[in-house]
Amino acid sequence: EEIEMLRKASEITDIGQKAVKKALNERKEGKIFTENEIAGIGTLAMRKAGSNYEWTFTGNQEIGSGYRASYTFNGCTPATNKKVEEGESLLVDLHSEYGCYLGDLSHNYVLGKCPDDLKKFNDVYEQLCYALIDNMKPGVTFDECYQAVRKVAEKEGYANDLFFGIG
Repeated sequence: EEIEMLRKASEITDIGQKAVKKALNERKEGKIFTENEIAGIGTLAMRKAGSNYEWTFTGNQEIGSGYRASYTFNGCTPATNKKVEEGESLLVDLHSEYGCYLGDLSHNYVLGKCPDDLKKFNDVYEQLCYALIDNMKPGVTFDECYQAVRKVAEKEGYANDLFFGIG
């Protein structure tokens, strides 16, 4: 029964992310969303699906765009009235609560054309994620996973930007 409740909470965050993605994809040319509006789109969809609460300790959904999309040490980014500009990185981290069980799902977006430097960074980030996943196996220590990820970061010139926690 508990596993089903966890699944339901996770499904609710999926619904929130789908609503955000749909709104971003269907926006009219020139339409600019604020981070708060994006949080509201996800929250409304999740509430309609049965979520009772945005549980994160930041007190809201975590939406960050541009410079706010990646703070040092992975600081949380509660939504603000900052306008999300074309070509910026956008972090959408949604949280649901269903029967005291929690859902959490984060997606990254870029509105419009992705600048070349951000595309390179996103490609490296994807490599880092796969290096982490590929090394998360029984018997492999945290440090061994970290070293595998760091090796990719060093090769691509991002070693100094790597946060040691690897979320």
